[in-house]
Amino acid sequence: MIGCIFLCMVSFLHTSCIRSMTPSIQGTRSMCDFCHQKLKLWHMIPVVSYITLQGKCPYCKKKLKVSYGISELLALFYYLFLLFCEFHLSFLFLGCSLFCIFLWMSYYDCKQMIIQNRVLLSFFLFTLVHHYLFKSKIQVSILMFSLAFCMILLNIFYKECFGGGDIKFCILLSLLFSPFETWLIFYTSNILALCHMGYRYLRKQKVSSHIPYAPYLCVTSFVLYHIKFLIP
Repeated sequence: MIGCIFLCMVSFLHTSCIRSMTPSIQGTRSMCDFCHQKLKLWHMIPVVSYITLQGKCPYCKKKLKVSYGISELLALFYYLFLLFCEFHLSFLFLGCSLFCIFLWMSYYDCKQMIIQNRVLLSFFLFTLVHHYLFKSKIQVSILMFSLAFCMILLNIFYKECFGGGDIKFCILLSLLFSPFETWLIFYTSNILALCHMGYRYLRKQKVSSHIPYAPYLCVTSFVLYHIKFLIP
């Protein structure tokens, strides 16, 4: 039951994230991106509908965004991973919540190069709930604040080197992780970003001077968050 709710939530959030970038279709029922036909309930069952319809609109038969299927499959595999590891119910709730927050943040940053304040607020609330459930104290990482200060300085001398959302996100990460962990997140995220840019360069793909930084921070933070519980 929890898994079904989680998959529906991921599907809904992913669709809402895409629709939030197109103000003209906000507040309307789910529809095809191409022919704008209203979708039936059985067209929107997570994973099942995407596979049975072969990733196509049931009306115009045009291919839909691959991200619809990928996000739902990732959510399914992640939930199965949580069940396999037999995490506590409280962690099950926190893990699914963090997955949803990071999914929205990463996708929106990739498309719009912005981290929305409402998503950052959601992550801040997640941090408070985490510390409340596990009776832990918030550790303010001076290291991460120093790194954030350096990012601000870089922004002054090199315009748009880091976005304001990246800086705020890094500061919020310091409330959830220890000083060493926050340094590890920042370091690993930079390595991932450089490897990705190098891969695109070798494939002779266009390498933009501006890259979304949130996805790398989200991936490393998400992995480390689970390692902390798998290896006490």
